Amino acid sequence: MTKLNEKLIAFQKEFESGAAPYHVKAEQVKVMHDFDIELRDRGVLDRVARAGDKLPEFTLKNQNNEVVSSTELLSKGPLVISFFRGIWCPYCNFEMAALQESLEDIKATGATLIAVSPQVPGKSSLTVKKHKLEFDILHDANNELAEKLGIAYKLGDEIIEKVYKAFDTNLTSINGDESWRLPLSARYVIGTDGTIISASVDVNYKRRPEPSETLTLLKANK
Repeated sequence: MTKLNEKLIAFQKEFESGAAPYHVKAEQVKVMHDFDIELRDRGVLDRVARAGDKLPEFTLKNQNNEVVSSTELLSKGPLVISFFRGIWCPYCNFEMAALQESLEDIKATGATLIAVSPQVPGKSSLTVKKHKLEFDILHDANNELAEKLGIAYKLGDEIIEKVYKAFDTNLTSINGDESWRLPLSARYVIGTDGTIISASVDVNYKRRPEPSETLTLLKANK
């Protein structure tokens, strides 16, 4: 099986080359890279929830508009949370597909896997169908849970105009709010007492933890 990050690296190379179907321009690539540097320089990683912190309790709706609570999920066992920027993000879609491939192994450890996204439930429903996902994508309206975990950030004007709007990625309709905010790339492993066991958080959304790394953590904490 090809590793997730091998697929992400290959996609990034193709995407940034300007090839079809994206036809991204060199200027747009620079804007994206510069914004990643800006985010890191802002010190956003200094305030994110880390191992040993408590997961804020939450009650969110899934892609079917069903209410799901952290209390209920943790009563069943450990919890894996992957923050998903949206159906428009190819890197996120690769991660969702990779997690689906590892879902049975994750469940075998007694853990539950969920994704959390600011996109509206209708978009998450499309994502679930597209990738045949057998786990929920919960709607984090206005990035409220992401904000509590310290992983929410606002996009800059330049990247909004030159990249997002240029690619017709209108987050105001996708997320149902006017904030132009997103969660950092993040995957959390949570113990049954609500304590964060592992926090993989980065401004570089083009790289993700391998599902195998998450499995190793779950097995080590059984």
